[in-house]
Amino acid sequence: MRVKETMTVNAEPIEAKSTVAEAASKMENLNVGALIVVENNELVGLITDRDITVRGVAHKLDPEKSLVRDIMTTEIVACSEDDSLEKATEIMETHKIRRLPVTGSEGTITGILSIGDLAMSTSYEKTGEVLQAITGIAHPER
Repeated sequence: MRVKETMTVNAEPIEAKSTVAEAASKMENLNVGALIVVENNELVGLITDRDITVRGVAHKLDPEKSLVRDIMTTEIVACSEDDSLEKATEIMETHKIRRLPVTGSEGTITGILSIGDLAMSTSYEKTGEVLQAITGIAHPER
């Protein structure tokens, strides 16, 4: 199976110069936990609900004044929409990420692949393996 068969298409980007409050509002309206961050239509980062909490709220930044670029994750790894799901999950496991931006043939962002997308298209066991590799948390013996 290819990434393009599983990914969330039309992932909504947000400009790096937008405020953190605008990002949070957009996440709420779209019911998502991450937004691709662009500057001049180029991928420059990813902002997650966790970034807002850990880098914004915890540091007492004013969400109406702080910019997305101030708290976004800048070390971005992406995959191609033509990559296999196996390759994409290896990238997610290696880099310990839950959301992977997806690019098309011309390098433009065409979507995002999340753990949730994997859960909808792969086995319970495979999704569990990926999540365990990303978080390092194993199920305790019962």
